[in-house]
Amino acid sequence: MSRKYLDVYELLDKNPGLTPAEAGRQLGYKAELHWKSKKDRRVGPKHRHSDGQRALSEEQQRIGPKNIPPSQPGFDRHHKRMIMLYRPLYEGLSEADALKLSQHALDVGMPLGDVGANYQLLPKEVHNKIHRYMEKEGMRPSQMPDFSKADLPNRIKAFDALYKDFLQPDIDKQLDNFQQQYSTGVDVIDFVLNKNETPQQQQFSQIAKPINTGVNLILRAANRVQTALDIFNQGRSGSLLDQSLNAIPDTSETDLGRHLGNGISNGVENGVNGLKNGLKNGQKFVDQNGISSI
Repeated sequence: MSRKYLDVYELLDKNPGLTPAEAGRQLGYKAELHWKSKKDRRVGPKHRHSDGQRALSEEQQRIGPKNIPPSQPGFDRHHKRMIMLYRPLYEGLSEADALKLSQHALDVGMPLGDVGANYQLLPKEVHNKIHRYMEKEGMRPSQMPDFSKADLPNRIKAFDALYKDFLQPDIDKQLDNFQQQYSTGVDVIDFVLNKNETPQQQQFSQIAKPINTGVNLILRAANRVQTALDIFNQGRSGSLLDQSLNAIPDTSETDLGRHLGNGISNGVENGVNGLKNGLKNGQKFVDQNGISSI
């Protein structure tokens, strides 16, 4: 373990779900950190090649001059439409076609790159949460479809079908939820807790947590089901999605289905597990204390 990033390692140990990049942002490191070797517990800045790819992608996506808002203490500057998430759409495009794709994005109200309309100041906690959510949901550049052999018209159709109508609304909705939770000062699942409760009532409130979490996860999966149904019905009616999936290489259609399917199955499975845990703990509580203690 390197002695240089001891504060990063300490924060990672306290928060097992945190990534080095998130830990670095919280601690004020300017360079984005990642695991150089997870086995040896060694972190460091991203390689220059990765940074160069990001800079090139940003330049491809942006229309007009750079416009980065000033930083504010306690907040992170966040790209609403993240540069590396949209990067696969630009793989192998000529400069002229990249400009046309970015112009299409701008025309539909989704400017890309380092422009003011694509920036948002987020509390660090919220910023970390949305990145963790995207990683969990498979929204990494390497997990996006391969568009490198697609022509510009098909990439525009893919932009509309996959990014505009599916991925970005999901990200925006989840970000709104995180910000709402942050603004109230407590997570939604913590509303059941009360400092004036008796020890037994507090114990029962803790039991309610996984049940409530399970319900929320299942509801989120239900939203995914509705999205899948909407897209399927649009496809049957010969919509833009239907046209785009017919035109994009087969891997793109498969990957779009995977994004939908994973969100549905993971949400249901996690939700059911939360319900099972809550009900099991609830039964144990009643067995030990009696039904009248609730």
